[in-house]
Amino acid sequence: QGPVGPVGPTGAAGADGVGPAFFNSGGAVAFTVSDSHTVAQLTLSPGSYSIFGSIFVTGGTSSTTTSVLNCTLSPGSGASRLTPAWPSVKEPEANLRDDIVWMPPTLVTVSAAGPATVSVICASTSTTGLTLTGTLLATKVTSATVS
Repeated sequence: QGPVGPVGPTGAAGADGVGPAFFNSGGAVAFTVSDSHTVAQLTLSPGSYSIFGSIFVTGGTSSTTTSVLNCTLSPGSGASRLTPAWPSVKEPEANLRDDIVWMPPTLVTVSAAGPATVSVICASTSTTGLTLTGTLLATKVTSATVS
């Protein structure tokens, strides 16, 4: 393999992000079949936010039982999501026991009429029950553009 070519010019480092950051870790919620619950939520003032979420899952019984865990971000009234909805997670329950399900980063804009309450809402088809604890982290950004 030949030599590596010269490295192109690099720009100056960007400015630090704009704060503040908001965090919520909801209480554990026990699920049975057809339940749907809010597992974490944040109230955000007007502006743009980068939001990260995770769900800690406990429960389930066997690797032969398949359960669908469907968690979504609800931006609430006065807010809009700029990125696609989170996908459903389908796993055998044993694979979800004592595990963390990470949600993709999401961009949300809260209108000037805010505040808005952003929530993680989960539902499960489990017949044996799961316990879910959700977390949300929102960082306010100067602006958000999806390309």
